[in-house]
Amino acid sequence: MSLQRMASPVSRWVLGWALLMGLAGSGTARAQWDCYSPQPGHPTLAEKTAFIDELKTYAQEAEASWGTPAAALLAMAANESGYGFTRIGLYANNLYGWKWTSSEAAGGRPSYVLACQPSWDPNNKYVSFSSRREAVLFIGMKLATLARYKPVTERYVSDIRNGVAVTTAVNRWVQGIQSAGYNPYASYVTKTVSYLNNYLSPSSTYSATSNLYKYSPVTGAVEDVWVSIDAPTPGATVSGNVAFNASVGGGAVDTVKLYSRRDGATEWYALASDTTAPYGATWATNPWVADGAYELKAEAWKGTVLKATGTVRVLVKNAAASVSFSSPSSGALVSGNVSLQAGVSGATVEGVRFYSRTAGTSDAWYLLNTDTTSPYAISWATNPWVNDGDYELKAEAFQGSSVVATGLTSVTVKNATAQTYWVDFTSPRNEAQVAGSVGVQLSAGGHPLNDADTVKLYSRAAGSTGSWYLITTDSSAPFEPTWATNPWVADGSYELKAEAYRAGSLVASKVITVAVQNVDTTPPSVSLTAPADGSIAQGNVTLSASPSDASSISRVEFYSDSGNYLLATRTSAPWSISWATDPWVKNGYQTLVARAWDTAGNASESRVTVTVDNPGSGITLNNGLDNTSLSFRVGGSAYWYGDDKYYYTGNDSARSGQVGHGQTSTLEFTAEGPRTLRFMWRVSSEQYADYLELWIDGVKKNSISGETVWAAQSWWLAAGSHSVQLIYRKSGSGSAGTDAGWVDFLRLE
Repeated sequence: MSLQRMASPVSRWVLGWALLMGLAGSGTARAQWDCYSPQPGHPTLAEKTAFIDELKTYAQEAEASWGTPAAALLAMAANESGYGFTRIGLYANNLYGWKWTSSEAAGGRPSYVLACQPSWDPNNKYVSFSSRREAVLFIGMKLATLARYKPVTERYVSDIRNGVAVTTAVNRWVQGIQSAGYNPYASYVTKTVSYLNNYLSPSSTYSATSNLYKYSPVTGAVEDVWVSIDAPTPGATVSGNVAFNASVGGGAVDTVKLYSRRDGATEWYALASDTTAPYGATWATNPWVADGAYELKAEAWKGTVLKATGTVRVLVKNAAASVSFSSPSSGALVSGNVSLQAGVSGATVEGVRFYSRTAGTSDAWYLLNTDTTSPYAISWATNPWVNDGDYELKAEAFQGSSVVATGLTSVTVKNATAQTYWVDFTSPRNEAQVAGSVGVQLSAGGHPLNDADTVKLYSRAAGSTGSWYLITTDSSAPFEPTWATNPWVADGSYELKAEAYRAGSLVASKVITVAVQNVDTTPPSVSLTAPADGSIAQGNVTLSASPSDASSISRVEFYSDSGNYLLATRTSAPWSISWATDPWVKNGYQTLVARAWDTAGNASESRVTVTVDNPGSGITLNNGLDNTSLSFRVGGSAYWYGDDKYYYTGNDSARSGQVGHGQTSTLEFTAEGPRTLRFMWRVSSEQYADYLELWIDGVKKNSISGETVWAAQSWWLAAGSHSVQLIYRKSGSGSAGTDAGWVDFLRLE
């Protein structure tokens, strides 16, 4: 979406009329403070100088980022805001009279109401910036990216690169944006040039000391500088003296600064500064750096301008970590509440997790508890929850998601003092529905002597007080009798009783309730055979299903919208319909459902997910990316699609697919060089876990994570064909934010 600077050219320039007429900086005291004029008595010569001294760094940052001339941005701000002393300059940091039309158009910024504005100019809302720097960068970006001004700024960059004099290039740019509609008055050019000549006393005469041309061009303007950390590699485990090396490309830099910080910390620690390629330093981790996860950062600088940043995460591990049980001792006989204590040496850890499992087995470890405070200890309640016998215990020291060290011991649990017996149903379970020949599986035994030798199985109608019916007797383990229900047992609710015997004596019993249902309760099988899962759907799409059932199929229903919208019903083969997507279905994901019913009323369903992408309706990837010349391909576990909720410009963007843990969504295209690839991107994800990544020719160039705003990317592509991929990648666990990445305004220049 393009943010309109003012409601109309005439109403826009009313704000600067008093400044255009030469009132800015006059110092004339006024009885009334005019709505559009500087605060009476301001600015003084000292205030003018302070204003330019503050803004020059911001303007040069804007030129380095976007190519918009810093000199012109300074002259326009001084002219249009009375050196920051107009009402909107003082109270909204709005130095250019940029009007507010919506929160989205203003990049989520609030508005400031100019209450004194005349009624004939109805829009009295202006974008409220948090700082003057934000205002300068915002306007610099707009005058380089909005369609009407973009060619003018590109011409300025070309002039500078081709050796055109700075004054000529800057003046040509001012003339260009005035003609493109920035200001309706031709005198705006003359006025702005007078500020460029002498900001202390605007004049047609150039001042060698007070001119603003000297702040342009910014050295290295619009270069595509990048910095990459070559060593250590992301995720590496390091120790001792670590080689910390970085490479730089895409433009000239004079310094690379290297930093580190503990993972999760807010402050960076400066390690070194290198002014000669290859850039690098030695990071001494032992004994100065505690073991744990760290972030490393490399910054590429040209003078006082930060040109690029790169980061990696590593794990420092110098100590030979160990964890051991101090209690109980190995082979100890324990009972009741047992104190488990473990000590950790050789590492700083977050805590210790304690586990148990039956000795001599490969069973999964059972987590007992976790202690995060040294000395690490928990209480293990063995009675009555743990059967007597031999057990292994494990203490696991951890830091973040990494296991630092593991210690083991073994004990014998002895709580029981008398023989006990039990019998239980393994299958069927209580409240289960059964039919036909029911395979019954029983578990019977005793403790500490496992000497139950016989089980008997009985049945009777549920709720009855009558006699039990003996189904069978089983005297051979495993106890697995069969109950034949069809056609001998009427459908209904029944109680089943298992009795365990030892040497003819009843020692244990267990009763459960089951439901006998021998009529058809088996749902049909169905498969949605077309379209294919993950395919692209356009125009009229054939939906085909393949149902089957032991009896017969009564109908098949076809749905869209995850089963919420019924498309059609078929009562006989062929089981297919035609689904008209264009223009009725919005582009994006659609989950299709085929639901089959048999004549007994049982139902089952099959689902596939497709991406609707009609060029004549909805939002195509070419629409969302504002680029009709490239051919985009999608892949991964879910596909990119057009989105109209989040965008940088043009009311739409491309959004990554809805992937799960450990999955990716890929947008890919082929680009021909030599050209510069430019685009805007943002992400809403779990920080340091889920990333939106840029890959060129199989090499990852950059990534973003967390909750970000729109940011510009520029990458030089040498001559030839290049594979470009934008990949949204989720980690194995955790989610945050909208869990997606967006790309907009993609072009090759």
